[in-house]
Formats: sequence, structure tokens, C-alpha cells
Amino acid sequence: LVENIGLLDKTIKELKPDLGNVMLKRWNFSDEMATVAANSENWSYQHEGPANFADLVIVAHLHHALADQAKQEKLEKVPAFKKLFPAENPTAELRQILAQAQEQLEHTRQLLTA
Repeated sequence: LVENIGLLDKTIKELKPDLGNVMLKRWNFSDEMATVAANSENWSYQHEGPANFADLVIVAHLHHALADQAKQEKLEKVPAFKKLFPAENPTAELRQILAQAQEQLEHTRQLLTA
């Protein structure tokens, strides 16, 4: 693996969810946090009940990966996104949340630099 970087990267990517899950359980983190580690890049992750931390992390990963607005509309097809944003126009709701967060960040920056 050390001599084949491509194979090493592939192996790490494949083992990351299982290793994260095992490590968090071993360190006595909650089952919910272990679920986050196991499913953080599982775009088809589905579960019963309301949105959970795994849904939030999945959407955050995808939102970061799909930074431009046209690609963000693909998020609507991801089950975790539907749980977090059940509104009729979820991408508009997400844009509004991001705009509010940007305003809060700017306000915080101004406070810190004053």
C-alpha cells in the first residue's frame, strides 16, 4: 500500500466508515455519533424518524462538494436532505439559511475587528 498511493487512498476511503464506527464505539461515544461516522458519506442513508446528526453531516458534505447553485439542486434527491429540508422549495430554504449564516459571520467578524 505504501508504494501504491492510489490503492492506499482507495483502501482508506473504503475502510473509513467502518473504522470510524468501531473507534467511536470503542471510545464510548454514543450510538448516534457512531452512526454519523458509519454513514457520513453514504448518500443513500435512510432511517425512520426525524432528521439526525448523520443527515446533517451528509448534507454538509454534499453541500460543500456541490458548491455552485446549479449542482445544489441535486441535493433534493438525497434522503438526508429531504429530512432536514421537508419544505416545498428546499433549495430556496437552504439559500436563506446560508444567507443568514453569512450575515451572522460578517457581524461576528466586525465585532472581533472593532
